[in-house]
Amino acid sequence: MSVLLRSVRVLQAAAGVLLFLLALVVLTAGPAGAIEPPAVDARNLNSVPERTWGVSGQNPSQTQTETIDNLVWDFAQIGNRVFVGGAFLNVQEDKNSTPISQPYVAAFDLDSGDWISSWTPQIDRAVYSLDVLPSGSLLVAGEFQTVNGQAREGVVALNPLTGTIDQSFPVTVERPWSSKRAVVREARVEGASVYMAGNFSHVNGQFGERTRVYKVARTSVAGAIDTAWKPEVTGSGIWGLDVDEARGEVHLAGFFSAVNGEGNSGHFHTVNDTTGASAPGKIELPRNYPAAQPEMFDVTSTPERLFVIGEQHIVQVLEPANHNMLGFHTTGMLGTQFQASGFFAGGAYQVGEKIGDVVFAGCHCTYSQRNGNDNHFSSFDGQRTTNRLAMAYDAATGELIKEFVADIHSPRDGTWAFGSDTNGCLYIGGDFHVGGVDAGASRWIGGFAKLCGAEPPPEDLLVDTNSTWRYDDSGANLGTDWRDPGYDDQAWPTGDGEFGFGDGDETTLLTTGRTTYYARTSFSFTGTKPPSLDLRLKADDGAVVYLNGVEVVRDNMPTGPISSTTGATTWRGGADETYRQFDIPSTALVEGTNVLAVEVHNVWSGNNDLSFDAALGEGTAVVEEDLPPLVDFGSVWSHTDSAAGAPAGWPNGLDAGQTGNGQFGFGEGDEATEVATGQEAYYFAHQFDVADAAAIAQLDLTTLVDDGAVIYLNGTEVHRFNMPDGPISPTSRPVQWIGGADEAPSTVTIDGATLVDGTNTVTVEVHNFWPGNPDLSFDLELTAAN
Repeated sequence: MSVLLRSVRVLQAAAGVLLFLLALVVLTAGPAGAIEPPAVDARNLNSVPERTWGVSGQNPSQTQTETIDNLVWDFAQIGNRVFVGGAFLNVQEDKNSTPISQPYVAAFDLDSGDWISSWTPQIDRAVYSLDVLPSGSLLVAGEFQTVNGQAREGVVALNPLTGTIDQSFPVTVERPWSSKRAVVREARVEGASVYMAGNFSHVNGQFGERTRVYKVARTSVAGAIDTAWKPEVTGSGIWGLDVDEARGEVHLAGFFSAVNGEGNSGHFHTVNDTTGASAPGKIELPRNYPAAQPEMFDVTSTPERLFVIGEQHIVQVLEPANHNMLGFHTTGMLGTQFQASGFFAGGAYQVGEKIGDVVFAGCHCTYSQRNGNDNHFSSFDGQRTTNRLAMAYDAATGELIKEFVADIHSPRDGTWAFGSDTNGCLYIGGDFHVGGVDAGASRWIGGFAKLCGAEPPPEDLLVDTNSTWRYDDSGANLGTDWRDPGYDDQAWPTGDGEFGFGDGDETTLLTTGRTTYYARTSFSFTGTKPPSLDLRLKADDGAVVYLNGVEVVRDNMPTGPISSTTGATTWRGGADETYRQFDIPSTALVEGTNVLAVEVHNVWSGNNDLSFDAALGEGTAVVEEDLPPLVDFGSVWSHTDSAAGAPAGWPNGLDAGQTGNGQFGFGEGDEATEVATGQEAYYFAHQFDVADAAAIAQLDLTTLVDDGAVIYLNGTEVHRFNMPDGPISPTSRPVQWIGGADEAPSTVTIDGATLVDGTNTVTVEVHNFWPGNPDLSFDLELTAAN
């Protein structure tokens, strides 16, 4: 699982001859010139993934880890290309595009994220590790046996421009005494050496030499086998390897039972980098759950700390000199002690990678909260937080960086890879299909997410952070007049941002115990109106923003009228308390004095913290011509289930029931609202307004449904997904069970004739394949077709 993104610069010569000249970007070099991945600013990354092509489709039965439904295992960068390796079968532009066959390894443009269709090497099995050789070739490792029709077992070097095999690195591995394929799960370049680890017994190298090894080997970058360095690993394979050149040590993690025949050396062990003998003076790795799950998936070293990533829902932070435990982090685990006292959700850690001054670690901890428990616990401060799937830890201290949050969702297996690029972007790979849900900007992601740095406020600021605002924290209901430019706010007190209470970082403290707080500030504008405005908003828990009385942003707030008693849609805490960027229309901007007004809403009046600050600047983005959705993913719906049969008046609407935000369901870990299990049918209703129904001839309906659904618009059926013909009752079963890759959004175009001017109602009944089915999903987007 080497997840380093190595950066090289590629220069192309003229006259039709492509010369591949290489310059490695050495950010931090050890004694032998080891290269670290480009650093990223974990505290200033956008939580919503960038637009990029992705990967899709897999066949786990074709791997030797068929219980893991994982798409992406590693990344590497060469020049202006980012390479992705994994167990995928296709590349795909977006959720609605046709998959294109390109199995196991693919290249994407560094800046645009587009798939590079001219690079199409053919590999027959999964790829687990990528790195870059000093020659500029891409080092690829996995459990494949042929590459471009040639026999190349476990390891190959590929030309990053053409995809052809680079014969100057002839290394392969074998497993001749087993009926299973040889597997290389980690291959990494360290200076003039290449380390390979996995499950194999022989390595073939330069000049046809062949050497017996024990699941791990080292060669030169030219393929000469280092026969002096030979740790003897027994049992099952190695999954993670890291080289500490400063200390002359190599760390191993995995499913193996012993190293060099030493007792208590299974699953994690450290050897020297001279002969492979066990490093002296190291204590045994403590076990927080001795009864089961001893496996360790990965290990990452820093000058000050050693991070061991494990199956037992834990990252242990050790003292490198002797392996004394300095602290730990857990996910989905009850209690606050090292010894496990029970689990409330999935959460095994699976990968760790040092990038700059941060160690990123990933798990299949798909829930922020479950059964009343926050997912993440850190022994360093004794606090539980809602961090999930991808965590950032300070490489020097081991402490959690709470500001880092990735707005990504996984149905099951979570995070298995990290990397970075020379644009300062972070890549998170694994079993992912959607991002941006928490920010209300739902976006398909295919197997991996690309998070880039949050853009600083524009230089031509109209309102800066930490500015002076007038505010009202009296708890009074101010109606709607307060947002108008002419409203008299002179009696309001003034203060400087950040406003709030409960976090300790406030400049202006507000009175506690209110649901809603109001703030206003004015600014002057002259000149040509920009195409859009750039708003950076920090609002815990939610806010509605008005420019000169016109609503321009609604963040984490329900649809419909907003009053002083309206609570935010969801609670925000920990890493979610950060700035969000919004590109807003400039139509309400006027020459002269303008007023920016914000109402900040707590999730409930007794919530123990609140935060608000904002910046507004002149944006440069062109406002898209596409109409906004009439109903967006993540919207608020009324809902009930079939415990009492179909609702009264169905399908015209719901007179009663609970409310919540999409996605709805259970069993996948990516639900914003969990519904009760064990029912055959679930009913949803949502209202939206249309000003001119006659102008909308057709609608694009996108649904995420598991297992089947019938959709109605103003009481008229408009679409039936995976449901039988004929009348539908609460006990009607879908045509077939939906699972795996089929649990994906699908889009159809429907007739807009049933729309009416004013309020419209869309209702959906979602049917489970059988009441005991372990998962269910529903969300919907409705847009006027172009």
